[in-house]
Amino acid sequence: MSGSQPKKEAIVIGVDFGTTFSGVAWCYTGDPSNIRTIKRWKGNNKNLEKVPSIIQYSTNNTSRFKWGFEVTADAQNQLRWFKLLLNEQAPSHSRLPIRPQNRLARNYTGDEKQLAQLRHTLDSLPSNKTPVSVTSDYLGGLYKHTLETLRGAYPESFTKEFGKEIPLEFWLTVPAIWSDTAKDLTLQAAKEAGFDESQMKIKIVTEPEAAAVHCFKTFKGSKDSLKVGDVYVIADCGGGTVDLITYRIASVEPRLRVDECVGGTGGLCGSTALNRRFEELVIDRLGRVQWNNMTTVARNNTLLHFDEFLKPTFCPPEYSDEEDDEFETETYHCPVPGVLQDLHRRIRGGHLLLSSEEMKGIFEPTLEEILGLVQKQISQAESQSGSLVTGVLLVGGFGTSQYLYKYLSAKLRSKDGTQVKVLKPDDAWSAIAQGAVSHGLAARQEREGLVPAGSRLVGSRIARFSYGTSASEPFIAGLHPAHKMYFDPLEGCLHCSGRTQWFVKKGDRLYDGKAEEIHLYRKCPTGAGPERLIFPEEILVCDQDEPPEDVEDPAVRHLLTFTADMNGVPRKRHFIRKRAASGSGAYWYIPLIMCMLYESGEGLEFSTKVGGASVGKGSVQYNHKLPEKGTILEDQDWN
Repeated sequence: MSGSQPKKEAIVIGVDFGTTFSGVAWCYTGDPSNIRTIKRWKGNNKNLEKVPSIIQYSTNNTSRFKWGFEVTADAQNQLRWFKLLLNEQAPSHSRLPIRPQNRLARNYTGDEKQLAQLRHTLDSLPSNKTPVSVTSDYLGGLYKHTLETLRGAYPESFTKEFGKEIPLEFWLTVPAIWSDTAKDLTLQAAKEAGFDESQMKIKIVTEPEAAAVHCFKTFKGSKDSLKVGDVYVIADCGGGTVDLITYRIASVEPRLRVDECVGGTGGLCGSTALNRRFEELVIDRLGRVQWNNMTTVARNNTLLHFDEFLKPTFCPPEYSDEEDDEFETETYHCPVPGVLQDLHRRIRGGHLLLSSEEMKGIFEPTLEEILGLVQKQISQAESQSGSLVTGVLLVGGFGTSQYLYKYLSAKLRSKDGTQVKVLKPDDAWSAIAQGAVSHGLAARQEREGLVPAGSRLVGSRIARFSYGTSASEPFIAGLHPAHKMYFDPLEGCLHCSGRTQWFVKKGDRLYDGKAEEIHLYRKCPTGAGPERLIFPEEILVCDQDEPPEDVEDPAVRHLLTFTADMNGVPRKRHFIRKRAASGSGAYWYIPLIMCMLYESGEGLEFSTKVGGASVGKGSVQYNHKLPEKGTILEDQDWN
């Protein structure tokens, strides 16, 4: 690289925007081994790696809001779980009216009460706010706090160059199983929040991929050292959701590289379900009247004690590391301020006494659901890869739970009946934010030519959807529907309209930087004006295992419109002049290749080729249709 300009150092920042908690990590590229995590937040004096994903608007002016720890536990108009609304879209189609369906439920398993939380959040939005604008406001608070933290971590002579000589490169994490539209909406919200103000535009990385980067980096060279052929399931267990993805180690030296084994899955079975079950248990033990008679502050203290102390530390005796029964805890105390002593209800000294069995009853339904998801992912990965799963990497807030770790360790099995090893990094809660930073550092090295192109961790991924476009085909009687038959006067033959051509089908393997292509042709009169050389191409998406061949099938949805402008393309070189079959007039026959490229950090990109070379200008416009109030849970057949 002799003679090249000296590279600029930068701050690479990972933003883990979660359903219930969010976190931020960063690293100065001049000191790449030192990844730091934000642990101080407004409204809280503890060192915590995450801040609640909560926002509260002023009732008089929605331009004013509190976020994170600034929102008090008894705030009546607080909004939670708004992140998931970005993926809660009603499918739309340009031709066929389809009633709204529960988009989120097609991606996540869950119960009605959990989905009811989303309905409550949606119905509680201020009249002038949408899920995107609420997300943007929250991320705006996170962005400003990140800048304040960075300015406090370095001298002013250094921080005054932020965004100038020292770019700020943001990497935002998103769930792997989210739709492309949801990812685009998240980026849109982040840009509106200010994350795009620096020299480098904000990019995205999936949450389990970021977690994998961090975990594999942690385990490389340890007693759990990685070997080519190893297969690992990444289990990101958070407050609201659980996301799973599986990777196979493709190479370790000179660079670690992995391939995705099977498509990711997920569930609405995060740790907040435990909070709901705990509250139901307390109400059952105290009685509804006694619970309602407690002050709001008292009730919040009870719930907070479970959330901050009992839930993170509980592990039943049979899973305890203690070998001496003398030290095993069989009774757990939770404050119920203001409630009188009642030995029959086991209320003593202002505390509700809970048995280990009662605590297990709070945990077990969720643990069983997570076990089912992880076990299914293991079975699919072993079937697809032909190898036994080497281990499960447990990350996320709920991933720090010793009970969850011990429970999965005891019950997960490979297809040969052997126990699957569960690994839990010490910093599991911040693994995603730190992994996003590591991913960003690697992408920067590749961009600057310090490592070969294609050196990033994940070499290939499994397509979660089929992607394609609409095209016409020569009509075949008995195969094509008669009502779609039409006569093409230019070619002088019968055609069938509205057929699908798929770039890639669900389950296919996608490689970073490798375009998927389909061959098409377009026609226009030779004397047509410039507007006739602008071709809007409808990009279709389908999440069925076998995508239909007809665009009017309800499973086929409009994803976005890619507009290709062919003006400026040399016509004599790339267009074929043909005479119409009717003998009157001539037209241009334009053979072209439509390309779809997936690249980590960039998402989907579309382009066209004519004569083997990329030509024309292209633009992409996503179709965004957000849910209307009252539409969530409209369909009940999703389970």
